[in-house]
Amino acid sequence: MPPMQLTIPPQPANFVAPETLKLANGLAPQLTQEADSPYDFVPDNPSSPRIVFFSSISENTWRFAVKLGFPAVRIPVYERRDPQPLVNEPYVILVPTYGGGNTHGAVPKQAIHFLNIKANRDLCVGVMSSGQKNFGKYYCIAADIIARKCGVRPLYRFELMGTPEDVRRAREGMEELWQSQILRHHSPEPKA
Repeated sequence: MPPMQLTIPPQPANFVAPETLKLANGLAPQLTQEADSPYDFVPDNPSSPRIVFFSSISENTWRFAVKLGFPAVRIPVYERRDPQPLVNEPYVILVPTYGGGNTHGAVPKQAIHFLNIKANRDLCVGVMSSGQKNFGKYYCIAADIIARKCGVRPLYRFELMGTPEDVRRAREGMEELWQSQILRHHSPEPKA
């Protein structure tokens, strides 16, 4: 599987520098001079899962994305200043749940705008969401809303920035999903 390539302008605010991720867990993707863009992610393992995430200025979702240690692209907080990224490989989207206990406004507008780009929406293979348990039945409802709209499945839910156990379980789930995606896309066609 070739490295994930992104169509984004030089040094965008939504770029998550691999050096930043490396400081957090040592498993970060590396930049390479051979990449088509100086901001293409080239992970140590080309079959590594990819994440596109939105995190507000609280940075809770960003912290979780960093702990996962997979190549990651941030959906910009300030859309007027920073353009939406365009992806060209499958990814899992990671978003917080807003709305304070109802479905209206549960998915961040920035994530909606990112997914309104058909090319981005078509490559989404799963969704994870954070939330607050005091939202009751609407806890992490953003995952269900996005899953339904994109025809994918919710992969994991966690509270606020997640626990070490959440990180472990989400990481294992993503790796399992990625292996099934790789097998599905690289299996020989059955002979008729």
